[in-house]
Amino acid sequence: MKKQNINIIIYGFIILIIICGGIFYFINKSKNNEKNLLFKLESTMLKCPSPVLYVYDDNTYEYYYKIVVGEDNSLNNPSIGNYSYDVKKILNNIPELPDGKLSAYKLEYNNDIYLISDNYSYLRDFLESIDINIHSCSDVTLN
Repeated sequence: MKKQNINIIIYGFIILIIICGGIFYFINKSKNNEKNLLFKLESTMLKCPSPVLYVYDDNTYEYYYKIVVGEDNSLNNPSIGNYSYDVKKILNNIPELPDGKLSAYKLEYNNDIYLISDNYSYLRDFLESIDINIHSCSDVTLN
């Protein structure tokens, strides 16, 4: 009888471990499916509101090019898309802006802000691949 009780306890403990492991797996899996912001990009060449591009680590982007001026001056109606460009090329090779050179882009990455010239080929190639012109003014609507 004692051996049978011990076996029941052992089997119960094994089942408990399996259930807890499954719960832990699904919690971590759902966390890993969240997209994380890689970088944010705006133009510094405009005398009007700049569109904003958010690039995520799941190969998606959101391009906000419409501003509704009202109570909160919010960005609305993003263009959402996918990219296949290796954006690590952009982030791993950010050049220093030469003295006296005006910046064309403001890139926010890892809580740092980089001012980048218009001739940065990796960034230009990426924008061309997703067919976005960040140097055009946002559409502004009064609400």
